[in-house]
Amino acid sequence: MMNASIHQERTLAEVKRLSLAGLEGPKLLRQAAERLKLAVPFEAYCASTVDPASNLITHSIAEGIGDEEERSEVGAVFFDRVYFEEDVDQIAAMLRDGRPVQLLSEATGGELDHSLRYRELLRPLGFGHELGSLFIEGSLWGGMDLIREAGGPDFSNEEVALMKRVAPHVGAGLKAAALRSRSPASGAPDGTPGVLTLDPGGRVISHTHSAERLLSELEDLGLA
Repeated sequence: MMNASIHQERTLAEVKRLSLAGLEGPKLLRQAAERLKLAVPFEAYCASTVDPASNLITHSIAEGIGDEEERSEVGAVFFDRVYFEEDVDQIAAMLRDGRPVQLLSEATGGELDHSLRYRELLRPLGFGHELGSLFIEGSLWGGMDLIREAGGPDFSNEEVALMKRVAPHVGAGLKAAALRSRSPASGAPDGTPGVLTLDPGGRVISHTHSAERLLSELEDLGLA
């Protein structure tokens, strides 16, 4: 059997290679997850690219969470409730405290029911452990949550340490992917996606610099 530390070093090397391979953000996240699963086993994962100006999700991926209909239902619950009620604040706290990796069990002090994410998403699907990572390169460019079934072991200290080493490389890869892209709709000089934040009534309450052209077009149409 391959020594665990050797296995982890190979996984790190593979993720570093992928991060330098010029992949688009979603493809990089999918392939990084495939490599990570060999050293950090999990039953499901969620990953996303993020707008660095607002820290809001621009593209999301979910694997291992039921069929297409179930994933759609989970996505609706996530964005309708969990993301804006809990995750946005949690991400801000992790960035502020310099914590790119966090176990759900540690964030809740072992009381998983304190987490809205656990109550609304993980527990109903039979999951019990989560390892969250932020991919940072100067700013936040994405994130990934590795998820295990309830009844199995939580993520180990060694697995957490590996994710801390992996995270900055994926962050650099996602940043490079975002800067390579060019958005005709936004006309942004740096190629980053434009993001509008709306209130419950559909009114624009904030926007990133990259979204200024889109906002202007909406205003011309009387929609903003």
